[in-house]
Amino acid sequence: MAIKLPEAAKPLADFVVQVVIGAIVFILVLLVAVIVAGAIRGIAMLPFAPEWLVTAAEWAEQMLFGLDLFTFALFLLTEAFKLGRGLWKEITGG
Repeated sequence: MAIKLPEAAKPLADFVVQVVIGAIVFILVLLVAVIVAGAIRGIAMLPFAPEWLVTAAEWAEQMLFGLDLFTFALFLLTEAFKLGRGLWKEITGG
């Protein structure tokens, strides 16, 4: 059973679906970053762990988190642009 939407609501419905999917992917990558952070803390507690390993792992964790934020922001920006373009086509009739 499919939901029948008016043609005018299609750009907004597409935007909502894409943002929900993007948010789910963002949360999944964020969970991976949290797991990496926990592993780093566990490695740091080992008495024989070299300091460079802990430092490199912390940098990798921060880079993963930054990349996650950047890609999510870029994704939202492109989806907002697509929404604006779809609404403009709907308004101008073309």
